[in-house]
Amino acid sequence: MEKITKYYDYDCDEFYLELYQLAFNGAYDSQIASALEDKLGITIGKVAFSQMLAGKYGNWTAEENERRSKRMKATLEKARDNTNRLVLGRILKVGLGGVKVKSKTVVKRRMEIDGELTDNQLIQTTEVENETPPNLQALSMWMYHHSPEWRKIQRGEEMDSDDTEPAKRGIDISEWISKEMDEKELEDEA
Repeated sequence: MEKITKYYDYDCDEFYLELYQLAFNGAYDSQIASALEDKLGITIGKVAFSQMLAGKYGNWTAEENERRSKRMKATLEKARDNTNRLVLGRILKVGLGGVKVKSKTVVKRRMEIDGELTDNQLIQTTEVENETPPNLQALSMWMYHHSPEWRKIQRGEEMDSDDTEPAKRGIDISEWISKEMDEKELEDEA
């Protein structure tokens, strides 16, 4: 049976801030319902949470359902939009390359001095900063989701424009050989 604590102020900012944080971090609605108990100490079942979002929760008045449902939906949508914006930004950065990656290598060895082994002694420290190369898979995914023309090419659909035809993939080998032989014959005749 779905449980909910007897009283909780579902209009308080703390509740909506927690909804935002959970959704921003990728939690689904059912996960949010479970996580609220850990974060705020309130127990909301998955069905009850779904009813709250739909504006049909039985323990709220019609006015509370409308107001709270609207605010909950807006909070979740804003959080998820912000997450998507950050993820898309990272995909584009990785796709374009140039992300700086630092690495550090430390070499330590035990040495024998006067017949005694020493503790690990620092021999060499190397710090390197590299830039990542472009990632074509990330760029292709970006283009697929942001360019209708790219999507059509990837699906093998015809372009809308009358004067452009999708580029053929590769060349006809026999046609190429025939053309080369014709050119060679012309050269030999000259």
